[in-house]
Amino acid sequence: MMVAFTPLSAVASEDETPPIPVRAWTPEVFKFNGQEGLWFPLEQAEQLLWEVTFHVPELRLHILDQTNLGETYEKQIDVLKKTIILERDVSKMHVDMAEYWKKNYLEQVDRDEGLLHNPTFWLTVGVIGGAAATIGIAAAIHEVTN
Repeated sequence: MMVAFTPLSAVASEDETPPIPVRAWTPEVFKFNGQEGLWFPLEQAEQLLWEVTFHVPELRLHILDQTNLGETYEKQIDVLKKTIILERDVSKMHVDMAEYWKKNYLEQVDRDEGLLHNPTFWLTVGVIGGAAATIGIAAAIHEVTN
C-alpha cells in the first residue's frame, strides 16, 4: 500500500475511501497532572481517535496475518530443505548400492575360470547327452526287434 502525503491531502492507493484533507498544523504542548502532552485541534483529534480506534486494530491484524504467513513459508522452506537432504542421502545410498553390486559382479567375473567350470554348462550337456542316449537306446532296441 502506498501512502502519499502532501500539505493538503493524504491518498492511499489501495483504500477505497476518498482522500482525507489534512491541514498543516503544529500541535501545542501542554502539561496535565505533571505529564506532557500534545493539544490537537478538534478535527485532527477526531481523525486521530478514529484512526486509533479502527485502523490500528485492522493494521495489527494485517501484521499478524503477514507474520503467520511468513512463519508458514519458513516452515515450508524447512520441510523442503529436509526433503532435499533426504533425497540426497537416498541418492547416495543408491550410488553406493550400485557400486557394491558392480564390484561383486566384477569379482565374480574375475573368479570364473571359463565355460568348463560353469554348472549350467554341465547341466545342459547332461540333459542333451541323456536325451541322445535315450534316443540311441530306443533306436537300437527297435533295430534288434525288427
